[in-house]
Amino acid sequence: MVKMVYVFLLFLLPGLFTSLEARGQTLDTLSLPGCFRLATERFPLIAGKQILKKQISLEDENLKSAFYPEMNLNAGATYYSDVVTIDVEPAVPGITFPQPHHDQYAVTMDIRQLIYDGGAVKNQRMVQERANAIKQQDLEVKLYAYKQKLAGVFFSALFLDDNYKILEQNLLQLRKATQQAEVAKEKGSILQGDVNILKASQLDIRQKMIANRHDRIAVVKILGRYLDTIFPADVVLNVPAPGIIAGPPARPEFRLFSLQQSWLDAGMRLQNVKRYPKFSGFGQVGYGRPGLNPLNEHFNAFYLVGANLTWNIWDWNRSKRQKKILSFEQDLVKNRKKWFDQQVNTDLIKINEEIEKLEKIIALDKQRVLLRKEITEEYAGKLSGGTITPAEYERQLTAWQNSQVQLNLHQKQLMEKHIEYLVTNGNLNDYETQK
Repeated sequence: MVKMVYVFLLFLLPGLFTSLEARGQTLDTLSLPGCFRLATERFPLIAGKQILKKQISLEDENLKSAFYPEMNLNAGATYYSDVVTIDVEPAVPGITFPQPHHDQYAVTMDIRQLIYDGGAVKNQRMVQERANAIKQQDLEVKLYAYKQKLAGVFFSALFLDDNYKILEQNLLQLRKATQQAEVAKEKGSILQGDVNILKASQLDIRQKMIANRHDRIAVVKILGRYLDTIFPADVVLNVPAPGIIAGPPARPEFRLFSLQQSWLDAGMRLQNVKRYPKFSGFGQVGYGRPGLNPLNEHFNAFYLVGANLTWNIWDWNRSKRQKKILSFEQDLVKNRKKWFDQQVNTDLIKINEEIEKLEKIIALDKQRVLLRKEITEEYAGKLSGGTITPAEYERQLTAWQNSQVQLNLHQKQLMEKHIEYLVTNGNLNDYETQK
């Protein structure tokens, strides 16, 4: 049993260092639903939700700004080696034609306003919104997996607690038997070596108790790091009976698949509108030499306004190919969802069978524990009467202890399977509200 606990701890230790440092809060009692609630509050990635909200707000503002006026300030100076000249032969008396300067200057403010884009911005916002929803749901999926890992740690501590109680009980029985053996030795019916067998057995149990407590301390520390909370070494743990909730699987992964499909649908609609005509208005105000009249030799203010239409009538089938790519991705998501659904239902079938098996095994375990107890009590009487050796009594006591350990193991496994069913089926919400 101890080896099983060590293997379990080694499996869990790699995830230990992903948690935050404890905040100095302590809890003297903890239930499994309370553990799940704390996990929701203290999950290391939970801060990502707030970060995502801020990111989403900024991304949405950027997309909405596509309909804000675009203004650009421009300034420039240019020197031309040749300019427009008007030579009339013969010259007309009293009339001269202006000649532009070779150096020209201009400061302008260009304004462009998108009026109609065919719905491109609206659909882009929808794509972005659903992409962000996927990020949020991915955190929920990771949190759910985190709770699964926590349940395993929790049950390992419970198993250690129950085994410790069994060891205490058996140590008490050995002490009584040793006292009886001491009396028998004084009467000369047994030897000191027989008494030493019982004393050695006490030492064995005490060693197991020490190992048990240190293993539990390690598990509680791991639990504390996962939940960002300081637990005393003797924190009381309990698991309310969950029962099995019937109904279709409600795992967060299913919502993630639905969001991925919705995101791809929005991407398809975006590809449809990308090539729609776009209509914009534009204007320019400026000051320079020359202005809009190239024959005016002086600095002048000027402006112009207008509108333009752009329409990508041929994109070499890029949009068509992109839609096909998105269609393939939709098929992949459907396949992943189908596979996950099959996996969940397969796991539920296995868990149900495990529950039925453990219930039958536990019924036999209880019978065996009662029989072993009766045998041990009978042998205790024989030991007191000096008709058996302490070694024979110790063997029966060990057999009783092993039967108790097996019963405890199977009972905890049954309880864990009930919780595993809830987790696998995705019905933890109601259970988490229990105290």
